[in-house]
Amino acid sequence: MSNTIYLDDYKKEKVESDKAFDFESMMSEWDYLDDLEPGFERPAVMRLHLELATEWDDGVSLWWDEESERVLHKYGKAKEGITRDVLVPGGMSLHAMHYMINRLFGWQNSHLHDFTLREEDFDALVENKVSKWTELCGVLFRFPEPGEFSDKYWGGDYGNGLSVKSWLRRKYADVEWDTFSVGDAYPDNLRKVEEFREWIEDDERGKQIFNGAKMKSLTMEDLEKIPEIHAEADHLLERLPIGYLLYAQNGQSEYRDIRRLKGDLLDILNSYHEVYDDDYEAGYFDELAVNADELRTVRETYSSMEKMNYYDPRYLREQVGRNPERILMSQLGRIVELEDACYDYINEFNPAIIPVSDTLMYHYDYGDGWAVKITCTDGYYIDEIYDDFDYDNCDFNTMMEHIMEIDKEYTFRDIYGNRLPEDMCDTLDEVVMCRTPLCIEVDGLSVMDDVGGVVGYVSFLETIHGDDPEEAREMREWARMQGWTGRKSKPENML
Repeated sequence: MSNTIYLDDYKKEKVESDKAFDFESMMSEWDYLDDLEPGFERPAVMRLHLELATEWDDGVSLWWDEESERVLHKYGKAKEGITRDVLVPGGMSLHAMHYMINRLFGWQNSHLHDFTLREEDFDALVENKVSKWTELCGVLFRFPEPGEFSDKYWGGDYGNGLSVKSWLRRKYADVEWDTFSVGDAYPDNLRKVEEFREWIEDDERGKQIFNGAKMKSLTMEDLEKIPEIHAEADHLLERLPIGYLLYAQNGQSEYRDIRRLKGDLLDILNSYHEVYDDDYEAGYFDELAVNADELRTVRETYSSMEKMNYYDPRYLREQVGRNPERILMSQLGRIVELEDACYDYINEFNPAIIPVSDTLMYHYDYGDGWAVKITCTDGYYIDEIYDDFDYDNCDFNTMMEHIMEIDKEYTFRDIYGNRLPEDMCDTLDEVVMCRTPLCIEVDGLSVMDDVGGVVGYVSFLETIHGDDPEEAREMREWARMQGWTGRKSKPENML
């Protein structure tokens, strides 16, 4: 059987945790719950099933032959696969989920990654038309920005003395939910799409590649002529909260009807532009974009220099002519200033979205080819509580006492409308209030970076349990350097 815990065990774990109560974080989560489209209710907590898969697009079973199945069963302690089940706050962003997934499966944020819809879902939305795809850039998809130092990877700031596990936890537990990636902002995607259209239709090189065609006439296959664009066209925006993006697999959703889904997405975009088109035409966003462009540039420079300083500090010092640490500190200070100046541009002018699927794919380390299939198996909703408390005319302590009191009255229901038992409500309440995910089920040992994907991992297990003790010892030592212990963690200890 897979290693499962009961949900009420979580409260004991939380009491022992070092996470302080954070009023602003709690209110931020409530903002997410209040930010609803008319007639649409978002889950406060979602249950996700994460399964390590062998193929990126399909997310097929981990087993590909009887021998690999035997090895993973016997030595990898995997009964049905390498899987994790987690409860996550509905407001958790994909960006935060990336770090959570790394922690759950044993990776250390050492490689590039992305989130996508399943191939059939992507195809249904864009209808093989570049015009349909560009309409959704900044809404669901991120206009491609290739490169390992891309602004997309703005959060990879490891190097502050924390252990990798502690650093990852800081990234998915509460404080890192806001994303500051310029390329996630809808106004930025509009600019990129317009620049791309002008390049296709007006630039000599663009006209040559696409034979003078207009962008609206191009198919997604036509984008294969620009591989760096085509390869990332299906990458999702990582600012998106999981509760906005997915509906539950077994629940009822009007958005299983693709025509309804596309029609409502178009209505949302039309409503957005009715509000903001005058600002775009007046150049308001052009002024804001100046700082955003500088932020993107400084981040890319900082990331490149930081990597060079790690691998060859002497060479970098020779190139810049002075202490590179001082340059990096100066750049870091400028990044903080620009993030503050760009906050509204990046976070406040993005259109709402509606759930588009019950499944996502996560890809990590394009060399090893890891893939995780993410399925929403349930959603949990807070039953409304009538509250006539006068928040405007009270002091902070009185308000907090009231909030903690009504918190005791919270009840939750599942996707079928069934009210949940008290112990489960207590656990879900903790997930909402602390804004921290909880692993509740584990099958299989963790894997590791640079082992060679699933095939390499099976070979690794065979080696450490093989007949050559010296080879097994060396392999185990290498694995320990990668953070691998060979022990199966309890679910409550995974995150």
